[in-house]
Amino acid sequence: MIPVSSIVTVNVIVGAPPASRFNFGSYMHVAEHNVTPNRFDGPYTSLAEVEDAGFTEIAAPTVYFAAASVFAQSAGVDELYIGRKIPSTGGPLDQVWQVDATGPTYVDETTDANDAGAGDWDIFPSTEAVGDWMAIGQAVPFTSITFSSAGGTAGVDGGALALAFEFWDGAAWSALTGVVDGTSQFTAVAGAGQVFSFTQPSTWAMQSINGSDSLYFIRFRITAGSYSTNPVYSSAFVTGDASWSAALSAIEAVAGGDSWYGHTITSRTQADIEAVAAWTEARFHRFVPQSADATFLNGTAGNVAAVLKAAGYKRSAGPLYHAVSSGSANGYADAAWSSAGWGFDLDAPNGNDNWMFQQLAGITGDTLNSTQAAAIWGNNGNVYSSIGGTSITAKGFTAFGAPYFMDIQSSMDWFQKRAEEALFGYLVANRPPYTNSAIQAIGGVVKGVLEAGVTAGHFSPDFPRNVIVPDVADVSASDKLNRILRVSCSAVFAGKIQSMDLTLYVTF
Repeated sequence: MIPVSSIVTVNVIVGAPPASRFNFGSYMHVAEHNVTPNRFDGPYTSLAEVEDAGFTEIAAPTVYFAAASVFAQSAGVDELYIGRKIPSTGGPLDQVWQVDATGPTYVDETTDANDAGAGDWDIFPSTEAVGDWMAIGQAVPFTSITFSSAGGTAGVDGGALALAFEFWDGAAWSALTGVVDGTSQFTAVAGAGQVFSFTQPSTWAMQSINGSDSLYFIRFRITAGSYSTNPVYSSAFVTGDASWSAALSAIEAVAGGDSWYGHTITSRTQADIEAVAAWTEARFHRFVPQSADATFLNGTAGNVAAVLKAAGYKRSAGPLYHAVSSGSANGYADAAWSSAGWGFDLDAPNGNDNWMFQQLAGITGDTLNSTQAAAIWGNNGNVYSSIGGTSITAKGFTAFGAPYFMDIQSSMDWFQKRAEEALFGYLVANRPPYTNSAIQAIGGVVKGVLEAGVTAGHFSPDFPRNVIVPDVADVSASDKLNRILRVSCSAVFAGKIQSMDLTLYVTF
């Protein structure tokens, strides 16, 4: 019998899986909250899961109502992440220890450090000595604590007082860098707003102290001298984020850059939108802003859409105008539109997204006249309004405007990620030599991604898809020495039909 293997050969390669596929449906809503200390929660697959996690209408309305809009869409995203911006009022401390080093003896000061009681937090033991310390731990990395001794007692240096400010690096306590000590070693005049800040350590490791949860700790240790009057403080909190873009950077540092694709923020303030759009443009993320500003509605010079248009941003949608911008699910048209847009399966047949013509469940369309719509569209903004008696989104612009509609940018991103994944998988599995046969095979991998793009609706089937690979004899010596292969390809976007011009010719 002639074996099948003489016709078909199957190679099983252990330990060489293709790259994991980027999830274009990963969407994150960023809001101010203190429900959890985490920078990044989820994914959640239903509004019930969001509520079960503590993001209720009462505890976190800007999360709850956005999530309600997300999951109201019939073909929306499957998963929602919640990003946290620490409110300007700050966030609670997860763990505070006061430690007498001679024992050591641990006193849990977490409650006193977080409550409103005046002068009830003893920073150090009453008979403090060199070696005693106080530690503050958080579930996620932080860079600033705001202390208050208002109603308490400022410490008084008893002579040659010195404190060390340290973090746990996984093996030992190491010195913090970039320290700005607004407490002056807890001797500053009694009052609120004493900020202690530092540079986030790159080697910061979590640890458990005296049976606590594993947290990121910093500690304040007496290394010399003493207090003639012990510092007794009232409270402290993790300092709020300075901006929405700073919050996104902190989220990215914890979650990683590939954990989500599109995001929204609860802020409707123009300066915040501009900052987040600039932050987004430098990354492989997408941003959908929303505004109810009258200057945006009327096309006034300097409005938020005009500024984003002038900047030429392609990774942010032109702002979505919506008259209701908070307080209920109807206030989160950006979340609903994002759910509809990121809910498309970009790998499915005809799965390419179209951000125009979307009907958003739970969102009331705005009543706009043609002048207002023209002003918004003229600055590459977007609307959800009644057109011909049906409320739809229009026109799916990025801030840059045509030809960079939201679906075109998604198609470019889709090709980039899928080509990276396919080529990486091929290189790992085959470790190809620098030969013409291997170069042709690599060209075939690229062609496969282009053809998948046709199936998914990214590229037009009516125009050829071309891949250009070099002959090995034409490769430069430098590229061969550095083991670089340069390949190029081309395709034509499929695009969408979003308006029509019909001419009727009548004869008698």
